[in-house]
Amino acid sequence: MPLLVHPPTNVFQVLQVQYGTKNSSVKTAEGRAIRVSGKSASITLNASVASTAKIFGVVTVGREDPTAAEKMREAIVLEVLQRKLSFFEQNIVRKIFERPPSKRARRHKPSNRSQAEVYLEGRRLNDTQAAAVNRIMSASPDDQVCLVHGPPGTGKTTVIAASVIELMNLPKKNRGIWLVAQSNVAVKNIAEKLARVDFLDFKVLVSKDFHFEWHEHLYEQIEHNVIRSDEFSEDIVGTERLLLGSKVVLCTLSMLSAPRVITAGFTRLVPVETVIVDEASQIELGDYLPLLGRFSHSLEKLVFIGDDKQLAPFGQDDLGELSSIFEMQHLRQDAIFLDTQYRMPIPIGEFISRHVYGNNLKTSHDEMDRRSCILIDVSHGKETKSSNSWTNDAEATAIVVVARKFHAEGKTYRVITPYDAQRNVLERKLKAANLPWENKCFNVDSFQGENQTVLLGRQVDTSSLR
Repeated sequence: MPLLVHPPTNVFQVLQVQYGTKNSSVKTAEGRAIRVSGKSASITLNASVASTAKIFGVVTVGREDPTAAEKMREAIVLEVLQRKLSFFEQNIVRKIFERPPSKRARRHKPSNRSQAEVYLEGRRLNDTQAAAVNRIMSASPDDQVCLVHGPPGTGKTTVIAASVIELMNLPKKNRGIWLVAQSNVAVKNIAEKLARVDFLDFKVLVSKDFHFEWHEHLYEQIEHNVIRSDEFSEDIVGTERLLLGSKVVLCTLSMLSAPRVITAGFTRLVPVETVIVDEASQIELGDYLPLLGRFSHSLEKLVFIGDDKQLAPFGQDDLGELSSIFEMQHLRQDAIFLDTQYRMPIPIGEFISRHVYGNNLKTSHDEMDRRSCILIDVSHGKETKSSNSWTNDAEATAIVVVARKFHAEGKTYRVITPYDAQRNVLERKLKAANLPWENKCFNVDSFQGENQTVLLGRQVDTSSLR
C-alpha cells in the first residue's frame, strides 16, 4: 500500500494507520484514501512515515463519503423541499405511498391473464409462480405496482426469468427492462439464471471497485455480458456499442441511481419502463427516491420481489427501524405469495413453514432424513475482535475439515458467516488447504438464492451444516 504524504481534507471518514520501526514504539497517523484500484490504495497521512516503517494496521473511523446514488437522493429530497419536483403528485409514487380509498384484496388473482399457464425450459411453473408472472405481465393500471412475496427456495429468480422472456416476446418495440437488486451477488444470480435458460440478450452493469481484483470470479459464466463502470462511454454512440442492442439491463439499485448511467445514455437506449426489484425487503423506501424522482415519467411497471421474513433493510442495525416496501400494507395485502419451496429438505422446510410462515409454505423435496441438518459443537471456539468485526479461528478450522470431506465426495457447498472478517479467514484457510475458495464464502446478507449444501459458521460455539 503506497503512502502519499499530504494533509488530509475534511471528509466523513478517516483512516488511522498504526506504524513503527524496529527500534521505535507503535505510532498512529490519520489520513484518508485518495485513490483505490482493486486491492491497492493510496492514502494521505498527517505525518511523515519513514520508508523503513512497518504498517501494523489500518482502521477506518466514521462514515464513508456519500456515493453518487446517495448524492442523487439528497438532490431529489432538496428539489422536493424546494417544490421544484412534484414528487408525490406522480401517479406511480402515489400508488406506492397512498392507500386507495377502497381496494379489496385479491390474493393470487392477477387481472387479465389470470389463468394463463407459464412455462420455462419446457417446465410448467406452479400456480403461484404463474400467478406472479401473469401479474407482472398485466397491463391493468391496478397492477402497475405489484409485490411478490417469495420465501427462500420458492423460485423468485425463476419468476423473474420467465417474466423477462414473456415480456421480450411481446410485439412492443424498444422495450426497456431493468432488473435491479440491493447486492451485486443477487444481480449476478439473476444473470446466471437467464443464461441457464438460454436467454443471453442482456447486459450487467457492475462497478469497477466491486469487480476489479475482488470479485471477477463471480462473473466467469457471464463475462461477455458484463459492462464494467470504467468501460462506460462518454457518449451515446459508445454506449450503443456496449449494449449491442440489448434491452434488458441488470444492475444494483445504487448503480441505476448513479448519474453516470444517465449521462452515458444507458437509460435513453434502454428506457426505464419495466423495473423488477429483487431483494426488495432489504431496500429502505428512501433508496427508491432516485428511481422514482428521475424515471417516474417513463415507468410503466414496477415490481417488488422479496421476503421480509428474511433480511431487514440494509442499515437497520445502525438506524433502528427502517421501512421496506413490505410495510406498505395496501401493497402487501395484494402480494402474490409463492407457496412452494424446493430448496430445503422436508424437515427443515416444515420447521420454517410452521415457525415463520404460518404453515402456508409447502415443501417439494426428495430429502426426508432428519440428519439433513447437523449441528457441530465447537466448544473450544473463541471469538476475537478484528477491527469492527469478529473472527473465530477454531470454527474456521472445523469448517475446513467438513469442506475437505465434501470436496473429496464431489459435493457442492457454500460457506456463510455473519462477519466479513470471518469470511476472509475462511477464504485464507480454504486456500491454504488447497481447497476451492473462490465463490465459496459469503456473508449472510450477500448469500442469495444459492441452492447448495451450506456450512454455516455461526460463531457462537456451534457450526451447522446441511
